[in-house]
Amino acid sequence: MPTTAHSSEGAKPADYFATTHWSIVLTAGRADTSRARQALEKLCRTYWYPLYACVRRRGCA
Repeated sequence: MPTTAHSSEGAKPADYFATTHWSIVLTAGRADTSRARQALEKLCRTYWYPLYACVRRRGCA
C-alpha cells in the first residue's frame, strides 16, 4: 500500500521523485543572489522528503 509524502505541493506517493529542472539547479549554484536563494529554497522544498525517506528506509536515524 503506497504511503504519501509530506510536501508543500500536496500529497504524492512516497516513491515519487520530481523531475529535475536543471535550470533551477544551475541557478541555485550561482553567486549569492536573491534568485539563487529562491532556487535553492525550491530545490529543498521539492526534494527534502524523497531524500529523507530514502535515507530512513536504508536504516539511518
